[in-house]
Amino acid sequence: MGYAKLIRDSVDAVFASYLVRFRVDGKQADPGFVGRLVESFIYKDFVKSRVGGAAQPNANAQVLGSFQFRLPLRREQKRIADILSAYDDLIENNRRRMTLLEEAARQLYREWFVRLRFPSHEHARITNGLPEGWDWKKLGDVAKVNRETVPSSFDGEIEYIDISSVTPGIINETKTHDFWEAPSRARRVVQHGDIIWSCVRPNRRSHAVIWQPPSNLIASTGFAVITPEIMPTSFLYQTITTDAFVGYLENHARGAAYPAVVAGDFERAEILVPRATLVDAFNEEVEPMLSHMHTLRVQNQKLRAAQDLLLPRLMGGEIAV
Repeated sequence: MGYAKLIRDSVDAVFASYLVRFRVDGKQADPGFVGRLVESFIYKDFVKSRVGGAAQPNANAQVLGSFQFRLPLRREQKRIADILSAYDDLIENNRRRMTLLEEAARQLYREWFVRLRFPSHEHARITNGLPEGWDWKKLGDVAKVNRETVPSSFDGEIEYIDISSVTPGIINETKTHDFWEAPSRARRVVQHGDIIWSCVRPNRRSHAVIWQPPSNLIASTGFAVITPEIMPTSFLYQTITTDAFVGYLENHARGAAYPAVVAGDFERAEILVPRATLVDAFNEEVEPMLSHMHTLRVQNQKLRAAQDLLLPRLMGGEIAV
């Protein structure tokens, strides 16, 4: 619950039964304005306040359609939608730049360590099918899994990463809690350079790099937190997010309804470890990409926060449009 999307173009579509469609009367309101409204935290907070407390909260069409708001003049609606759309354009531009950086890192990894066309590969000696200096090792020999857990005596505020908030390569949101009232699964301590991998349904590829986190960032025990030890995050992240590695996790997942792996499955996974000088050269290329992607994500978070602040002020007339 809580996601809304404005469909800008005319399309023929069948909607799932758990979705509610609003069709805006174009004579009374600008669709872009109404779309911004239902995407806003104001509307989401309204809905949450009416379904809170349920184990699996659901909002029906009656609840979703009962929100009341001041409707500005039509030209003001259009202007408000245009202002907020400019933020969306910046966010989308940053998202595309992040996608390009991710793809560049992935392609460089494949070129060097899968296709074996690394620098000076034509002069490399091959022994037992591997370039000289390369070897197979268990992940547990090069990284720690679930290195640290927050003690139950901890007293303070935490930023919590839940499994549902992570999609491939991205932490979409964190939630602030006082530790004593946080979910019982809020226990995994994470630090800069760690990699989090959801143990449940590994086929969904819910993983992400932790980069320049706040000191109180805590992840769910549903994640395996992988801390690199003898190789950089940039290389290890690419290694443990390949199709082959995901296939290994899927083959070791247990349970029918919620197939899951455990920390030991990660520790026992075999990965190919090239010679250190080549890994270092890869890191020199890719670590700046990780830093740049982090900067772009932070920018997008600030842009979305600015949108949330602007909408009520624009609607209330505090800012002229």
